[in-house]
Amino acid sequence: EDLKNLAEHVDKPKFHLVAHDWGGGVAWHFVSKYPEMVKSYTACNIPHVTSLRDQQRGSWEQMLKSWYMLFFQLPVLPEFMMMKQDNQCFYGIAKEAGLHKDEELINVYKFAFPDFTTWNRTINYYRAAVRSTIFKNPKSLPYMKGLKDIKVPCMSIFGTDDKYLSVDSAKGTNKYVKNHRLELVPGVSHWIQQEAPEKVNPLLQD
Repeated sequence: EDLKNLAEHVDKPKFHLVAHDWGGGVAWHFVSKYPEMVKSYTACNIPHVTSLRDQQRGSWEQMLKSWYMLFFQLPVLPEFMMMKQDNQCFYGIAKEAGLHKDEELINVYKFAFPDFTTWNRTINYYRAAVRSTIFKNPKSLPYMKGLKDIKVPCMSIFGTDDKYLSVDSAKGTNKYVKNHRLELVPGVSHWIQQEAPEKVNPLLQD
């Protein structure tokens, strides 16, 4: 609803949507609920959410890649782990994309995650996702139903060296999208738009 309200506020009744990771998860729900507002959707290293769940239930590769989601179910500890040593975690994350020496980039992320509250709100996405799957929250059922048959033209740009998401989860997106194009980018990490903008940007303009 926030995305819908933002688009209406800036007078963009229909637009091209590009998103990554959790933003991408939100975007999959948006295109399923408001297809009339989206000209096209490009998902950067984020499979269709139902395809991801399929792999988490049926693929050891994806189960192992998703280990951190279980860790994030613990109270308080994950927040302090991410915050320790002045958000040192961002150096490790940036290293996956070969950007760990870019102090300006890392400082941007440190600025965006200044305290416990910010990390808590972020990690709560993982807590909510896991718990809604386990306990089958009835409030989520209408959203999940609409995800099964997405008619908006969608393109997935997926770096094959993603430590968190499997290539098969990206390939499985095709089951749930009528008009789907998959662009695999070999040797690129989860942080595809930061690591390989020279490959991502032309695809967005294609």
